[in-house]
Amino acid sequence: MRTPDCQQTQVITLPESLLPVLDLQQGRAVQAYAGIRSNYQPLQSRWMHGAEAISVKTLLHNMRVYTGFREFYVADLDAICSVGDHRELIEELLAEGYQLWLDAGLRRPEDAVFWLNRGVQRVIVASETMEADTWDFSSDRLVFSLDLYRGSLRSKRNSAQSPLQLLEQVVDTGCQTVIVLDTAIVGTRCGCPTLELCESILKHYPCMEVITGGGIRNREDIQTLEKAGIKRILVSTWLHDPNTVLS
Repeated sequence: MRTPDCQQTQVITLPESLLPVLDLQQGRAVQAYAGIRSNYQPLQSRWMHGAEAISVKTLLHNMRVYTGFREFYVADLDAICSVGDHRELIEELLAEGYQLWLDAGLRRPEDAVFWLNRGVQRVIVASETMEADTWDFSSDRLVFSLDLYRGSLRSKRNSAQSPLQLLEQVVDTGCQTVIVLDTAIVGTRCGCPTLELCESILKHYPCMEVITGGGIRNREDIQTLEKAGIKRILVSTWLHDPNTVLS
């Protein structure tokens, strides 16, 4: 495997199910950990030279060179928290040909239309931030994110609902793809506790495209999720940690 810090030339082949995550906060890539956003630190990545500051564009370029990734899940944490946004940077990444899944803290359907018109591949509508009750998920470019914290639903609409109750409502509006993500687990590398809920969703909705991530430790975790029918797996820490054995 070749990374920016070594002299080998082999490019690593990673599972096609992986969807690398880019968390943006205050103009930089950050390392998400346990969902406590105020404590997130600048990302340290194997894909950058040791003394090189993390530039988002350089980071994605290096990952594309060394892994072939062109598709990324981008979480605009400033937009999610209503303290700004990374609109200009995201539009620059789109112009450079990256295929983006984007969570930009959408609250109303018109927010999704804005990004769909700018060429975002898949637009994330997250239970944490969605406010309107009139979402139409019939477009396969709209993805519903079932957001959890330590297993409990994070929802601006009705946090007293169970995750499956809220998902049922969204399925009734045409939802075909759901992300199941427990933010308390991201970055912890303690395994993926959302598997049981994902399996329950697939039992109720066999044709649903189910995506999850958080806590990934190794390739065995990835294979377990794949065997369970998970179509895409969100990964960050496992990919960036220079001590991780990726092959």
